[in-house]
Amino acid sequence: MTTHLDLTNAAYREAAAEILLRHDSDNAEANITSAIRNFLTQTGLAKAEEIVEENPPSDGSRRAVDLTALDTFIEVKRRIGANAGFDPDPANVQQLDDYLALSKSDGKGIRTGILTDGRYWLLRWPEAGPVRTSRPYGFVLESSDQWNLLREWLRDSALISLESIPADRSSVEQYLGPGSPTYQRDIDVLASLYDQAAQYETVRVKRRLWENLLRAALGEIAGDPAELDHLFIRHTYLSLVIGMAVQASFGIDLRQLAEIDPSDLLQGRRFRDATGLSGIIESDFFAWPDEVGGHDLLKALARRVARFDWQNAPPDIAAILYRPSFRPTNAAPWANTTPPPGWPGPWSPSWWTTRWGSASWTPPAAPAPSSPRPCAISWKRRVFFAWMHRMNGIWMNGIMKPTRHSCEGRNPWVHAQTTVWIPAFAGMTVAWGMTVAGTMS
Repeated sequence: MTTHLDLTNAAYREAAAEILLRHDSDNAEANITSAIRNFLTQTGLAKAEEIVEENPPSDGSRRAVDLTALDTFIEVKRRIGANAGFDPDPANVQQLDDYLALSKSDGKGIRTGILTDGRYWLLRWPEAGPVRTSRPYGFVLESSDQWNLLREWLRDSALISLESIPADRSSVEQYLGPGSPTYQRDIDVLASLYDQAAQYETVRVKRRLWENLLRAALGEIAGDPAELDHLFIRHTYLSLVIGMAVQASFGIDLRQLAEIDPSDLLQGRRFRDATGLSGIIESDFFAWPDEVGGHDLLKALARRVARFDWQNAPPDIAAILYRPSFRPTNAAPWANTTPPPGWPGPWSPSWWTTRWGSASWTPPAAPAPSSPRPCAISWKRRVFFAWMHRMNGIWMNGIMKPTRHSCEGRNPWVHAQTTVWIPAFAGMTVAWGMTVAGTMS
């Protein structure tokens, strides 16, 4: 829900003041809950019909969450903990964690939860791990003058109640990047699913093939198996988000598709039927959450991705998503790798990295190969290494244009379907789809 607010309206500050008054007066939980509900509706964070009190976290449960707003559980206490300051009682945290786990296990969805006494606000989600009270995982309402800070924290970190969010760099990083609590929530849930999927041979094979492709493309890679597992999980997240964004950019209703057939978010049947394009959204190394009971995660992620205006997204959206998710520390072990045998010298990684001088520089055209197939493969190799070695630099816009030479002036969808190297680099194929979507709109 998106509402334009008059920030000078005293009613919003008064709503926050009422929350603090009931906290400071040691009111009953029901009174604090009522004040919070009033704040949510007055500030436009949720409509009255989107808020439910005393909502069971699962079917048949005799327990009830104090407040459910949109997809978020809000559990209210007279005091968040027995000690002074922002020190939540572990029993209170465990109670909320149990509600979130019950909702997840009962197929009610992967939700975000808030534990609060009106002054202190703690964010939780399934598999959240140790308590973190620093922003953005916690918020302290110190005075009623901070009502808008509380509203923004709830809107951006807990309720995610915005619609038609611009798909620009700052918004994508804020809501889908590592700085977002919902990003960490999704990574934690993916990690839990991955740990539970150890008995699935297909998942092990996909993970192994992914690593083999990384080694083939980048040489000997550093990192122990646990680090590579985490990298595989983050690549999976990136691939899921970009795949959904591509579908939304072509007008696919992600929310509807997630409810009807969440598997198709990864299989791409509706996408192919609607666009006539194949090889863009399809089952690959990163579709394994569909095999291991990850439908609730797919639904939650689809709802979040659907809040963006992807039809007006910039063509380098894959770079925008990739860059904050994979910092220089992730690229450093591979920075001095040897190209695969037969790699053309002028297009080697060292050649790339010594010549990225400015956005105005254009690499010389490579000799045209004798057949279209090698042309497509060599182009992908060059793009792949260019992305890997420049992913933390400043020039990412239009990377496909300067790396495509005259023999590659064919339909980019043809290249998008010849995925020789790209499966090792999450999102590249659908990134091309995103670029073409921009040129077709």
